[in-house]
Amino acid sequence: MPVQKSRWQVLTLNKVTNSQAGPTANVWYNTGIGAIQILLPVGSWDFGYSVQFGGYKTAATNYDVYCTLSTTSSMETDNDLTSWATMEGALGVMSARALCNRIKRLDVTTATQYYFNGKTTTASGGDVTTYGSYGPSFVTADLAYL
Repeated sequence: MPVQKSRWQVLTLNKVTNSQAGPTANVWYNTGIGAIQILLPVGSWDFGYSVQFGGYKTAATNYDVYCTLSTTSSMETDNDLTSWATMEGALGVMSARALCNRIKRLDVTTATQYYFNGKTTTASGGDVTTYGSYGPSFVTADLAYL
């Protein structure tokens, strides 16, 4: 069995900036932010993501954005795979951006599709965005036995 870690990796890259305009507060989006997804085969995986993620809102005093890997394209299914960014300040245009990262060991007994989802908790948000053109967004699974 080859022991090079990269030979036992599942990887999805996104090098495009994608935005969901006018998101509704507390609604998870996948399609508008690039429809990033990955199919995990059966096995034990070190699973995670690194995505430049954010958004903006006009006339705000704070703005929060959340991102997650989920088994559905419209909700959070594992909060261990969720991260967030926030911006607070005086009334005006708020922009929150962060390099969001999470990793978790998963034991997969049936091939499972995962979706990268994003949301804002702030009403009347301007957008939520994956900034893949500023640096690739990726979702990765490395075989945990190596």
